[in-house]
Amino acid sequence: MTPATSENASMLHECLHDPVSSASAAEALAPQQGRVPGGVPPLPYGLTPDDVGKFWTLVQRGGLQHPTRPELGKCWMWKGSRIRKRGRLTYGEFKGMRAHRVSYAIFYGEPKGMVCHTCDRPGCVRPTHLYDGNSRRNTLDAHERHRVRRRKTKAASGFRGVEEVRAPHGFRACISVQGTKMHLGYFRTAEEAARAYDRAAFKYQAAAYGIEYVRFNFPEEWQ
Repeated sequence: MTPATSENASMLHECLHDPVSSASAAEALAPQQGRVPGGVPPLPYGLTPDDVGKFWTLVQRGGLQHPTRPELGKCWMWKGSRIRKRGRLTYGEFKGMRAHRVSYAIFYGEPKGMVCHTCDRPGCVRPTHLYDGNSRRNTLDAHERHRVRRRKTKAASGFRGVEEVRAPHGFRACISVQGTKMHLGYFRTAEEAARAYDRAAFKYQAAAYGIEYVRFNFPEEWQ
């Protein structure tokens, strides 16, 4: 066994035994595509043992405890490169791939979807804090854990998604869905614009996030 492969096995052993028993860790890992690692899987993405060894030198173990599931142990934080995309700091790339995705793939095999965090810490690369999900599930999980910043419940107009504009337009309604802002039109009154927002929220946001996460201006009309 090469030193890098040995390091990978050591990380796997620590991940499964710190701070709980292997049985508890295995139970925690069970949802991961139905696989519980019994050993070190083949290296993904064409990585070599030396690549894996370098990867782990850029990981700091023993960070903050998992915020909601302490049985999963402390976070392992990425110390390598960080980049900025769309004004936001993105944690880590390793050989052109996101660091937490590489970590997941090393332990479980290449993911089918996007790799999401259960700890809500983008810099964490601990495999037991990651799962193979998708953008919708990640958004729903974020809402459930209150990670997504809540927008102001009402604009200056008094209604969500409505702003007053210069005559003759009156009021404009807009809505954002999965990062895309949609213009819904101009209306004579704020109430008309607010109801246009509600219709769009039901049509688009409910489909994207689930009806339970939609905030209406007139919720009594959508019960």
